[in-house]
Amino acid sequence: MRNKFFEKTVLFLLCCCTVFSSVSMTAFAETSPLDELDMAGIAPIMHEDVPADINLVEAAPISSAAKLADLAVRLCDPAEVAAAAVTAQEETEPPVIEAMLKRLEADENSLYNNIAISKVESYVNIRSKADTTSKVLGKIYNNAAATILERTTADDGEWYKIKSGSVEGYIKAQYFVTGKEAEELALKVGYVTATIRTESLRLRQSPDLGSRTITVLSRDEVYTVEESGPEFSKIIIDNDIEGYVHNDYIEISVDYEEAISIEEEQAKLAEEAKRKAAAEEAARKLAEQESIEASKKASKEAAKKTTKAKETTKAKETTKAKETTKAKETTKETTKPKETEEPGNNPSSAKRDAIVAEAMKYYGKLKYVLGGDSLETGTDCSGFVQMIYMKFGINLPRTSDRQGYCGKEVSSSEMRPGDLVYYGGHIAIYIGDGEVIHCSSPKANPNTRISTWNYRSVIGIRNVIGD
Repeated sequence: MRNKFFEKTVLFLLCCCTVFSSVSMTAFAETSPLDELDMAGIAPIMHEDVPADINLVEAAPISSAAKLADLAVRLCDPAEVAAAAVTAQEETEPPVIEAMLKRLEADENSLYNNIAISKVESYVNIRSKADTTSKVLGKIYNNAAATILERTTADDGEWYKIKSGSVEGYIKAQYFVTGKEAEELALKVGYVTATIRTESLRLRQSPDLGSRTITVLSRDEVYTVEESGPEFSKIIIDNDIEGYVHNDYIEISVDYEEAISIEEEQAKLAEEAKRKAAAEEAARKLAEQESIEASKKASKEAAKKTTKAKETTKAKETTKAKETTKAKETTKETTKPKETEEPGNNPSSAKRDAIVAEAMKYYGKLKYVLGGDSLETGTDCSGFVQMIYMKFGINLPRTSDRQGYCGKEVSSSEMRPGDLVYYGGHIAIYIGDGEVIHCSSPKANPNTRISTWNYRSVIGIRNVIGD
């Protein structure tokens, strides 16, 4: 790699020298002896009409072509070499040189000179040494960012020593892009977010404090930034609305995916396994409760048939006993909702437990795909809701706008885990403790995330379970 670079550099310098020589020879051929003295900086001595106080050194116009050729080489741009030849012949003005100097300075001071973005199929291992047989310290996935600490060459090519997240180690240079390419890619894969730093903040239709309020945002919630100006930033919420917030009330940060250590990966897998086990346990309890309820119902039906088959002279007493029993059952049924609908955030039934646990299996994993219909490859907010509830025998429409009017409306003080929270164009599942889980947006990190239940203006809360 270095030999090719050296050969290109030498060839480049030769081209520049050729350009500079041709420029100089052309200038020499077209000048008179006096002009040659002018170029040497001694013309004022020969010409009586030139003021004697002129600075002889500053009068020498010989550096433009040399400066341009040198800068073009340092910028490694053949087009600049050609431009240098033309502009030198036309007695280049200082602004041309200044522009090239600014470009060179920008390249040399670029924040992305030591930033690398991974370009891999899935992931690549980070090792303790610049050797593919050395210990694996962690993994870096596609489009993740790393800081290059040093560059080194091994028998099998160039390696970078990098730091990404909590991991510091070695990885082959071929798996990264750097410089301008990294800068362009970073704009696409980075997550620019705004965190709300006031109790509530209006999202406005335009960057003007007098414009219409679209929705109200909550403290400490994080939203995706589309554009950032001197006073206002444009943000997107979920995948359905966008607007402007004043910069005085937000904190902007840029985040990238980073490497994950072996220990972190194990902890992540353990957490995912824990959520999966919780969902399986909740489903088991639900099945057990449903079996018990089915058995009770069957017993009641059998008792009713037996009672009807009996003919007895004590019909009135039997009727009275039935009425008493029915009254007790009615009392129990009317009392139960009062207990479960008390303000609070704990699940009140096995079915609600199971729905929440099933939804939590997909936290941080499910991708947002508009119109998608898979809990494996991706879906959108309403698809997520529909497929979760379908697993428990609750059939809902496909769109959020229709789901938002299903079931029975409840107040925020009455809502329980498993209820739906509808925002108009977006919908989420309430999981308790003042939070919802929802498939938010392809630009959110993660796509399927947890938010406070009123992270944006709420249109309605719906009980679609029917208890």
